[in-house]
Amino acid sequence: MISHQLPLQPARTLQALRTVWSRAQVSAPPQPLPRAQIRCLSTAVPQLTAPQLLNAAKLAKLSGACYLPENQLQGFLAGESLQLHASGRTHFTRWYGAEGIVTGDGHGLAGDRDGLGEMAHVIALRGVAWRNQESQLFRLWQDLARFWPAPFADDATEKTARLVAHTGVIEMAEEVFETLRPSIQECMQTSRKLILVGHSLGGALAVLICTLARLRLHYPASQLQCFTYGSPCVLASAADSTRTAIQVLGMRSAAIQNFVLENDPIPRAMLSVDPSFVYLKRFSAVQSLLEFRERWLGGQAIFSPKRFLYENVGDVHLILWRSRHGLQVLPLSPEEIQDQLELATGEMLARPAAAVQALLDHWHGSYAQELENAAQDMLQSLRSVPAAAPS
Repeated sequence: MISHQLPLQPARTLQALRTVWSRAQVSAPPQPLPRAQIRCLSTAVPQLTAPQLLNAAKLAKLSGACYLPENQLQGFLAGESLQLHASGRTHFTRWYGAEGIVTGDGHGLAGDRDGLGEMAHVIALRGVAWRNQESQLFRLWQDLARFWPAPFADDATEKTARLVAHTGVIEMAEEVFETLRPSIQECMQTSRKLILVGHSLGGALAVLICTLARLRLHYPASQLQCFTYGSPCVLASAADSTRTAIQVLGMRSAAIQNFVLENDPIPRAMLSVDPSFVYLKRFSAVQSLLEFRERWLGGQAIFSPKRFLYENVGDVHLILWRSRHGLQVLPLSPEEIQDQLELATGEMLARPAAAVQALLDHWHGSYAQELENAAQDMLQSLRSVPAAAPS
């Protein structure tokens, strides 16, 4: 029995349950949870260091603060050495803006090598809170159901570099962006780094608001970062665009970091690895239609073999646990995403254990905890390596 050892706080209890469940399912006979075969990945995307993982874990924790009761938010941020500047809510999300030193820890965030730490403005956005009485769930469902791509930020892009995005999420992002615009402009005038973070729908909103800040306000690319956790992709280059979405933004791929837990189905939604899309492609009639669209409209067309609706924007990191190697955070190149993110849909539907694991993996607290655990595992493995003898 382990129940007496679980912490009393609901969030920590859920995290403990998820950890025990996932470890037991992976190691228990007769076989582990179904998973795409993990192979030796390329070095096209650099692996994050332990300090960078700790920073990503802290930002995941900050994104999770959006789920806290409003009267606890300021105290929580003060404990993280951040000062709350503003907060607000809509029918689909809750957000806050805070300032403090959130980089550093030896190497800084992904891409930062000075390690000195710096003041930054953090904007965090919440995912869907289904049990929140203030959420207008019917209206939110209507917005999310409008998933077909629509032109996005056309007023700030060239004809050969068009973007498309989720129709419903575009309207959500535009609404929040207009509220945040004065704060973002003030941050830009003071040459302060802007970091947008979000879990689930909040991460999708963060990417679109990052896009608007870059294209409409011309926020310096070197001072703009975005971190998403378990978030669906809602942005892509248009079929006739000659550039990828990250190229349209004029940002390094590492400026946008996307973290995906191995059993979380939400980040796969609306990609070529979307479980429903993978299932449909098994039917010959659907596959023939996809191939026809590819020949007619090109390989980047939506609803074609290699693209469902949207694309990953930025770097993608897969978080997984193996009994032999512990927690790993594996960077995925664009060529590897198709294989490495595909879920065994049939097994997930047939096995209750897999469905439970998917729910636990999508919980926002899982991302902060697992990234921190991965950093600690990496540090422990480095300590265990014998030092080289002096020559």
